[in-house]
Amino acid sequence: SVNIDSKLIASSTEGASGMVELQNGCACCSLSEELLGSVSELVMLSDLKGDDEGFHHIVIELSGVADPKSVRAKFQEAVLYDMPLMQRVHLDTMVTVIDCSSFLDYITSGKTATPNETPELFYRDGEKPPSDPSND
Repeated sequence: SVNIDSKLIASSTEGASGMVELQNGCACCSLSEELLGSVSELVMLSDLKGDDEGFHHIVIELSGVADPKSVRAKFQEAVLYDMPLMQRVHLDTMVTVIDCSSFLDYITSGKTATPNETPELFYRDGEKPPSDPSND
């Protein structure tokens, strides 16, 4: 994948400190191991800056096709496995932006999510629907 956003950010923020780019450009799928490593890097950078200039918050911005559930799961797993990093950071707030141009049409259509159309809303990662023939 090509990380277009990082190229735009790099050209507009030259010399800005405190920004870490994920090298594979992905924070939401199976390639997301790099996410918590980057958060750890930001914590170390904040420590080097000292109390007055250190970071108070870290913002993780995902692309429009990202799955925020996977990012949340990474933080939950880190807490579950008692990773030392989680003594310094926690996932506080998630904000999701929607496409306003089609949202009203969708919400007033009466259409609801179904396990067939959106299994990610009904099953955990890797879990298969009961009707899936590959479950046998």
